[in-house]
Amino acid sequence: MFSNLLWALVFGLVIAAGVGYLAQWAGICMVRGVRELQAGRPALLLAIVFCGVWTWTTVPLGSWLGIDVPVRRYPVAPIFALGGFVFGLGSAFNSGCAVSTMSKLAKGNAHMLMTMAGWIIGWCAWMFFQPFTATPMMTSVPRGATYILVGLSIGLTVWGLTTTPERRRIWLGIMTFGFLAGLLFLLEPHWSPSDMVLDLSTLALGENTAPPPSPYRYALILMILLGMLIAAWRAHSFRLQPIELQKLGLHLGAGALMGVGASMSLGGNDAQLLTALPAFSPAGILTVAFIVVGVLAGIWLQNLVTNNQS
Repeated sequence: MFSNLLWALVFGLVIAAGVGYLAQWAGICMVRGVRELQAGRPALLLAIVFCGVWTWTTVPLGSWLGIDVPVRRYPVAPIFALGGFVFGLGSAFNSGCAVSTMSKLAKGNAHMLMTMAGWIIGWCAWMFFQPFTATPMMTSVPRGATYILVGLSIGLTVWGLTTTPERRRIWLGIMTFGFLAGLLFLLEPHWSPSDMVLDLSTLALGENTAPPPSPYRYALILMILLGMLIAAWRAHSFRLQPIELQKLGLHLGAGALMGVGASMSLGGNDAQLLTALPAFSPAGILTVAFIVVGVLAGIWLQNLVTNNQS
């Protein structure tokens, strides 16, 4: 029994490293995806939005292993749209979403530490000054949801295989990322960075609604970073960037916006893409749509400021 548990824990750490490696290797970033969309290349953004379709495999696998797979579905509410917009706005100013913030840190960009600090500050601030009114979860999953996900998985995989070599690399990498993330949810449902920030914020506020993060969850986050670091090293993209005081303030503020937005919408883009969308959560669909709108607004504001300065 102990031996099986130990192997499961080790397997989870290996998967976490794989998730980090693929996130870095495929360049998973919604801000980058939106910029590609603006340039007339929607493939990357579509791949990121659909990265969680392979998580349907966790349902039969979880049943076989006797593991109850949690489903996070919430009804549509204005707070989710506002939260998605604010998170997208902060992501644009940060030039990176939740996952790509960790990716850039693993590449040697220490400014991302300020983004992470701002994320916790923003989440705490929203929870303290404007506590989220509990929204009842929707327990029922739409009929045929699994069949839709299976169909999407097959269709997207076939399309990815038959497209250009560069797009094939990105699509298959992101699809594999979603599949491994789904496996990780079986071993630790709260492994995502958004869940970690939520629990750390709850601890900082002195709330006792949930136990503190386990050492294993910290280990999973470290393994994700290690996987990203290995991918950056193999691609020769690791560069220690000099710290600029002006950028520290920018990333702290951007992270705070991301934290406020994630708190309002019950998770950043990582939680939305990997749990909410595969569960056909109406709130998740709304949040992701407004994250894209927020990123577009942030890019527009940045271009406006740049043009005024020049």
